[in-house]
Amino acid sequence: MDEERYEITTLLGKGRTGGVYGAEDTQLNRKVAVRRFYSAGGDTSADEWKEEFLTIAHNLSNLTHPNLLTVYDAGVDEDGAFLITQLLEGKRLSDSIGKEQLSEYDALDLAGQLLDGLASAHAAGFIHGALTAGSVLLTERARGGHRYMLMDLGLSRLAPLIQGADSSYAMMADPALLAPELFDGAVSTVASDCYMLGQLIYLTLLGGHPFAGKSLDEAKQLHQAGTIPPITDYRDDISQATIEWVQLMTQLDPEKRPATAADALRALPKLSPQAAPSKPPAPEQNAGLVKPSTPAAPPLLRKASPQTQVPPQVKAPTTMEKHPTPKQPQAAVTQPVTAQATPTPNTSPTPPPPSQTAAPAQSPPPPQATPPTPETEAEPTKPSKSKKKLILAIALPLLLVAGVCLAMMLPQQSDVEEFYEENPDERPINEGLESAIERANMTSFYSNAVAEGHSRIGCDVNNKGKKDWVVFSAPLSHFDKLSHPKAELIESVTPIGDTTAKQQEVGNLLFFSGKKSKFRPTLFGQTRDAGDGWEIQVTPPANGCKIKLHFTTWNCDAHLDILDDKGDHILPELYYQSESQDTSFGTLHKLTAEQVKGNKFITLKLIASKAKSDDTMGISLNALVVE
Repeated sequence: MDEERYEITTLLGKGRTGGVYGAEDTQLNRKVAVRRFYSAGGDTSADEWKEEFLTIAHNLSNLTHPNLLTVYDAGVDEDGAFLITQLLEGKRLSDSIGKEQLSEYDALDLAGQLLDGLASAHAAGFIHGALTAGSVLLTERARGGHRYMLMDLGLSRLAPLIQGADSSYAMMADPALLAPELFDGAVSTVASDCYMLGQLIYLTLLGGHPFAGKSLDEAKQLHQAGTIPPITDYRDDISQATIEWVQLMTQLDPEKRPATAADALRALPKLSPQAAPSKPPAPEQNAGLVKPSTPAAPPLLRKASPQTQVPPQVKAPTTMEKHPTPKQPQAAVTQPVTAQATPTPNTSPTPPPPSQTAAPAQSPPPPQATPPTPETEAEPTKPSKSKKKLILAIALPLLLVAGVCLAMMLPQQSDVEEFYEENPDERPINEGLESAIERANMTSFYSNAVAEGHSRIGCDVNNKGKKDWVVFSAPLSHFDKLSHPKAELIESVTPIGDTTAKQQEVGNLLFFSGKKSKFRPTLFGQTRDAGDGWEIQVTPPANGCKIKLHFTTWNCDAHLDILDDKGDHILPELYYQSESQDTSFGTLHKLTAEQVKGNKFITLKLIASKAKSDDTMGISLNALVVE
């Protein structure tokens, strides 16, 4: 891939097939999405599949349809295969599941647009194979309503090609919507796409699905038994024609479904906007209605009770795992091509305490109006041209002299600040040192006040030579948004005690991947007391590793413990003492194969200790690199 042309700006998501990145096409000055494919066993050699990959990609790029994502470019390089596609702003259909039901008109509009796109794709030889609410993107139309974009077309052929014949792309679909024949390993067909689209419309009409939350085996039994409850069990405002169309699309026997997407589109009921209710009834909320844990999995839907009940508030989990592996595959994670707006972070070096609220500024009283006088009303006399030239001739030399004097008075600063070491000290920690502070000093390759600014020394997160890396981002649920595309060693981040995760930048601190990609950390933990902080869980490589931890302490010192999976210290305790109120640290820790042997995971506990003043304390997690 031409990295000079396609400048990666952010990681949008990672899944089974690979990673998707937001990028800038510097030649055509447009935003694009870059999809990187994982290879079988991490092997990036493409001798066996390169030609076929490029043929498929070429055919995808020839597909032009308003409901299909446009492919701009494709290729294979030393990092494997990639696709360059259109990058759209919008939201996933899965974002609204469990929150609202579509009106009958909107559901049929959705079905019509997707069938139109599928008809074009099927004619070109492409079967989707994994239709879910997470594979549909909603974009706003100028005339009102939505345009529905079908995402991830072509992955059902590309994923097995690159990742091997055992790659089960169909199992990335939502089991609640999956065609019955696909549970037994059958090849995806036009009929299976029709079935899953019918189930998708069923899901949007009800705002949930009765098979949601079921295991793969349970969903298989229910689908193959043909026991899907009728729509009338949940809504009484849907026309009989729409109900019969959904039943046609979800026939158990593939031969009884529409033969083509075009046939399904012709059978689709026609409903005028005036015939549809202005706002569909809200889904009945009861103990059986559960919001999905991932966008791809619809909520469990019970038959509606006569009286709508307000669901209890669900407390968000405090531990955020990096790419968990649930029983249901998370298709939505593999389809993140939506450009998402990032909240504007608080750029103040010191986070304000939540209890302190700035009082509104008092406006000064307006100045007393002065009655106009002949002098104030008269227009001032304009200076002549000769006087202007004289003023300029005197002022310019004076400004030049002042600038030279000012430059001489200011302190000179090189590109690399003096408080950085070009080559971090990699000597082993001496357990016999007198204090944890001395041991911590041995691990620090930089320590500086936030106000002084940050250098880029030690802030490289290039994929080459790195086993995993994360530049920590807020909110906590997206802590690994900026991370290594092909690694999952850094598993989870958990607040300790009363730590509250917030978004805040750390001065001018940046991390760099390549020449142009820059990542800014934003994950800040506001702590109430000493003992609060962060816990990071890492899967250690069997042959040992180096761990670089970057963090910032705000109004406190910090204590770091590196523990095995039994809670015992792998390395002696480390204590980082701030020389200023707010200090950034870059630390290096070497773990040998013997030290990590037999450990399924290791834990880094970074804890706030001594407070500097009565101001709010906190610790920013900036980055973690495993080498």
